[in-house]
Parts: sequence; C-alpha cells; structure tokens
Amino acid sequence: MPGTDELTERQRATLRLLLQGHDAKSIAREQGLSVHTVNERLRDARRTLGVTSSRAAARMLAAAEAHPEKSGDDLFRVADEPAPAVAPAMSRPDVPPPYWRFTAMILAVVSTVSLTGLAYSFLGSPAGTVDAPRVVAMTPASGAVVRAGTIRIAVTFDRPMRRDSYSFVKTGTAPYPDCDRQPTVSADGRTFMLACHVVAHQRYSVGINGGRFRNFAAADTGQPAIPALLSFSVGS
Repeated sequence: MPGTDELTERQRATLRLLLQGHDAKSIAREQGLSVHTVNERLRDARRTLGVTSSRAAARMLAAAEAHPEKSGDDLFRVADEPAPAVAPAMSRPDVPPPYWRFTAMILAVVSTVSLTGLAYSFLGSPAGTVDAPRVVAMTPASGAVVRAGTIRIAVTFDRPMRRDSYSFVKTGTAPYPDCDRQPTVSADGRTFMLACHVVAHQRYSVGINGGRFRNFAAADTGQPAIPALLSFSVGS
C-alpha cells in the first residue's frame, strides 16, 4: 500500500504496540526509549501517512499488512477516524461500508454557487444522498494558483456540521499538503479551516469525505456529506 511501505521498521514496531493498546509511556518502557522519542516516531509516522491520529496510522499499517494485495485506492489514507458502521441514511447499516475505488471524476455541480468541477464521486456511493450535506464553498477555489508558503484551506457546507468529526482525505491524484493536525471550525459550524504549508511549483489535492471515510456529517442527523475534491496549484 503506497505510504505504509515508506515507514521505517522502528515506526512500524511502535505503531503495532499502539494498536495493541499501549500508550506512549508503556511503548517507551517496552522499547527502552524515552517518551519523547516515541512521540517523535509517532509524529513522523503520521506525517508519512498523512493522517492526524496515531491510532489511525496504526490501523492503516494493520490494514496494509492484513491486505497486502489491496491498492491505495482501496485503502484510503485519512485525516481522522473512519466513519462508524451504523450511520443514518446508509443502506444496510449492520454491514461495514465497502471499499470504494476513487474514480478521479470531477462533476460539474452546484452551478448556482460557482462550484463547477468541485464535487467528485466514488463508484458504489450509497443511495439516499438527495438531502445530504454538500460543500458550497472552498478556499482556495478549485483549480486556483496560490503562492508558496502557509495558506488557509477552508471548506464550507450548506448546514451546520458535527464540530469534532471530519475527513480530509488523501486522494492519490496529487500530494496532500503539510497541514495542521486539526481544523478550526466557524461559530456556525459550517466552515472547517486548516493551516497548510505548500511549496512552489507543486499541485495538491484534498478530498472532503471519500471512500469509507465519511466523517464530515450533519450536526442534526449525522448524515455524511457528499464527497468533494479541492485541487489547486502553487506558483512561485
């Protein structure tokens, strides 16, 4: 699986212990290291995999080792926990969501708010999305060219969303930028913002929900938001 093969063996050993229920202190005792060194390894592993949670990184490693035949399209890397198996508006809620292959297809939708080309879909997306939350604005605009350095990525939905639930997804179509671990949320619960560092002459993409990771969800119903794609380039 792209990403996990870039982990060092020391990082892998640390993530395996984390998945077994250890915390940083007990891992340090187990490996004869300082807690600082353990935290550095976990941080580097998160950065390599593009996730914000060490336990999410551990689960990714476990999934990659359990299913070495699956590609990165089948096992998405994410910035948060996977969506729960039981979710409103999902068909067959007793069955965990399947792995969906990313199609890289940008749809011309939401023309009334000038978001043509922002939304993208996955084969096998569940039915019942007629009244699902949807993205109504993004910063930078999809296809924009921004300056190198620190920028703010922002996504705004058409309704208040769960404030502590989000899925900024690595898409595989372009690198994911180096962003803060957690977004800030607007007072109305509609806009999520990430501070990110981008380098010159690079193209980036950020998925909003995707595959089995659908943690952007409506505050009132818990219904997952329709996936969307933010893609932009960096000038000088």
